Amino acid sequence: MYAPPVPLTLQMYACVREVLEAFPGRFEGVPAAQRAADAFLEAEASIRRALASGERLPETGKQGRWQRMADAVVVLAQTLSAWADETERFALSETMNLQETDLLMVTEREAIVTSEEVLGAARDYLDQLADYGVSERMLVDVEAALLDFAATLNEPERPAAPPVAPISLTTAFDDIDRLLTRRLDPLVHRYKGTPFFERYQAARSIVD
Repeated sequence: MYAPPVPLTLQMYACVREVLEAFPGRFEGVPAAQRAADAFLEAEASIRRALASGERLPETGKQGRWQRMADAVVVLAQTLSAWADETERFALSETMNLQETDLLMVTEREAIVTSEEVLGAARDYLDQLADYGVSERMLVDVEAALLDFAATLNEPERPAAPPVAPISLTTAFDDIDRLLTRRLDPLVHRYKGTPFFERYQAARSIVD
């Protein structure tokens, strides 16, 4: 069975959340649908909190390469941000102030473009970054992680290996997917033909 890459799944969850929040009161008169929506929002928030606290995504195949690229790029970007702030390059500091979600909750190509921009900025200012622990060796390592992930774009998706994420995250993904497919999706069909339904379907189709 095909399993979409975890970062793409996270993007889908975020888009569904945005749709539900954009249409408050949509489920008035249908308490079961409102309960399903509330349960989804709570589950999605729990996943975001778990990731923010340091729990890891499964590191297998393409997902693992994506995560490793994100790890390397974020360290470099945050270092650039600190240097740029000290040297009063405030626009650059803001641009480089990236978090993992900026690379994991976007499309694969968007993550690669952002990573290339970070690497390019680091190369532009490399001679000024020695005090911050940035070296040519570090840039080579970041570029290697970037190229390793980029190479997966044209590879067919392989069957997912057994998950190695912490059990709390593994269970959370299973629970929220079941909540969407068994409870929320069926109840949303009654709104077919409305802007809400079209936006909800667009959000859900991200991992189709």
